[in-house]
Amino acid sequence: MTEQRISGNLVYRESLEGLPGRKRRICALHEEGNEKPVSRLSLVSLHTRFGEKAIAAEGLGGIQTLPQHRGKGYATTLMERALSSISERANAAFLYGIEGLYGKFGFASCLRESSLTMWTGRTKAADSQGGLSVRAAVPGELSEIIELYNTAHQFRPWTAVRTAKQVERISYQTPWHPAPEVIIVGRRSRITGYAA
Repeated sequence: MTEQRISGNLVYRESLEGLPGRKRRICALHEEGNEKPVSRLSLVSLHTRFGEKAIAAEGLGGIQTLPQHRGKGYATTLMERALSSISERANAAFLYGIEGLYGKFGFASCLRESSLTMWTGRTKAADSQGGLSVRAAVPGELSEIIELYNTAHQFRPWTAVRTAKQVERISYQTPWHPAPEVIIVGRRSRITGYAA
């Protein structure tokens, strides 16, 4: 763990959590004397595609500040410290966030202007049509989902290369990060699509 005092009563900490080979870096701001962070984010090492080439990068996620500490500039301070830390290890940083919000940190949209919104509420109750079924994924299917993702995105720029080591991240849950619900579409025993 690294720790750095910031002006006032703030302390910046970085620590690794997770299993060996599948760790993520947790960056957090703490008020002096308080072990519970007031703002935190996580960094994950990944390879991001540029056409057919993939480069080492770090992804930012889960940028959060506790409600009672919002409006004090903690998220900005945290982002600045985390980006400085990333610059020591990688040449690129990515995040999936609200468009326009992170421009002040140097982030720009990598994708065409488009979006996909999918309401999954009714898919769970859908009857099997054309031999397709919609159901919740089970942990043993996560490797197949990653393989489907990599095949679909192998030539799509700005997508991360998923590995077997990252299977566990889909179901990883903490009080800060609830695990996503994974729904799959399948035909017989073959997965043909998914949503998380």
